Amino acid sequence: MSASRPRHPDQLLELAPVGVHHADPTGTCTWVNDRWSAITGIPREEACGRPWVDAVGSADRDRVLAQWLETVARGLEFVCDVRVRGSHGREVEATVRSVPVHDARGAITGHVAAVTELPDRRHDRM
Repeated sequence: MSASRPRHPDQLLELAPVGVHHADPTGTCTWVNDRWSAITGIPREEACGRPWVDAVGSADRDRVLAQWLETVARGLEFVCDVRVRGSHGREVEATVRSVPVHDARGAITGHVAAVTELPDRRHDRM
């Protein structure tokens, strides 16, 4: 094994340039990486035990929650563009992609998601 490679898969989750969170089957966060906290503005220690949709801006929250509940009920992948509060109180556009996690019997045991901050495209509109 190369000395520059992470020794454990958990290290990859911490080094990933995207926010990663794990939620239980009801959508309550059980784990987030530091990048997730940086994108959403919610400290890691405050994220766990809360619904992950708390990170979504209030203007999008009801729509996103309804879409997420529908995909969860059907056992599907969830993909949605959202606005999150972001660090320093500024709103950030991001894409959330969540997939169900299954046990050996196929039952859904949770959800793992990636939150990717979208580039600021205001300068591209000129």
